[in-house]
Amino acid sequence: DPSLSEAKSLTPMVYQRVGDTFRTRFWSHAGWAHSLLFVAELPSFRPVLPEDIALEMEQWREKELAKKAEARKANAAKKGKVNKKG
Repeated sequence: DPSLSEAKSLTPMVYQRVGDTFRTRFWSHAGWAHSLLFVAELPSFRPVLPEDIALEMEQWREKELAKKAEARKANAAKKGKVNKKG
């Protein structure tokens, strides 16, 4: 569900949608798939991940960090303008 990437927090509704997506995609293996996804995020397991998946995860992580840095920069600039007016 592409709209899940827009979720800002894990509300009960988002949690339900994530579960439904896993159950739809992985059927009886949904719990197993969720566990693998969790384990893949642990630094101690990164060396055993396939190289293409590890690279994709790192690229995604860098993209998210850049988006957060840009948002912080925009918020700081906005606050600076507000403080100068006040």
